[in-house]
Amino acid sequence: MKKTLFCLITALSLTITGCWGGDDEVSPGSTEQETPGKVTYTNDDFSMQIPTDWEVIASDSFTSTVPAQTVVGFRNNIKNDVFTANVNIAKADISEQAGLDSQNYAKSVVAKAKKSLVNYQQISLEDYKISVNDTAVETFIAEFEGKKRASDPVVHFKQIYVVNGSTGYIITGAYLPTDNEDVAVNIEAMLKSFALN
Repeated sequence: MKKTLFCLITALSLTITGCWGGDDEVSPGSTEQETPGKVTYTNDDFSMQIPTDWEVIASDSFTSTVPAQTVVGFRNNIKNDVFTANVNIAKADISEQAGLDSQNYAKSVVAKAKKSLVNYQQISLEDYKISVNDTAVETFIAEFEGKKRASDPVVHFKQIYVVNGSTGYIITGAYLPTDNEDVAVNIEAMLKSFALN
């Protein structure tokens, strides 16, 4: 459970503007154009479609405050001094939780978020199927709001959780509730395009 909490904190820590490194470089992993306005980011483990104008931030560009379980981040090209919308993917070894499926992993991470965030408010927890090696695996999409600290702005989160063997993934999208609706649409599309190879 400590690793699950660590992954959640990883996902939440990336939501504060300034946690990314300096100038951004496209990360190891490849991107290829498939549909207008979108590219597919692919690495050895997973793929995800992202808007062409979003930045790809490699783990070697993260600041020291970003935990090692974070694999990659994607950031909106429209910056905000308070908070910039982003999506990140965290990956953790959950072998000590043998037999944990994606739905139970999701429930445990959501329970930790409820305890970790100030003014936590769950909006929804809906059933969802995600592609794992061309097989549909049942999990959840959680939507909630909260703050890391009382002085921080309220952030709107969407997360998808998936277990593949002894590895757990948390795919987190975060944005301000006041962001343009296109930001929320882009983040949801990104999350739903995530697939394990």
